[in-house]
Amino acid sequence: MNNNTEQINKSVKAEITVIFKTCNLMDGNELSEKYNGNITEAVIEMLKCFSLSDLIEENYVIYKINILE
Repeated sequence: MNNNTEQINKSVKAEITVIFKTCNLMDGNELSEKYNGNITEAVIEMLKCFSLSDLIEENYVIYKINILE
């Protein structure tokens, strides 16, 4: 296989940092009662259960993109 074909078929991986200005995660009572106010734990569990497109509204900013080797 020639080098050009290998480059075309190679996957591109990136680390993307996005700022979501609005997310509909849960109400304040659930955050307090279920997660004891730990927003990090709540977001991690939400991301395990739902895709980002299910959680976010359309208002976001791409903050940074790093191409990974």
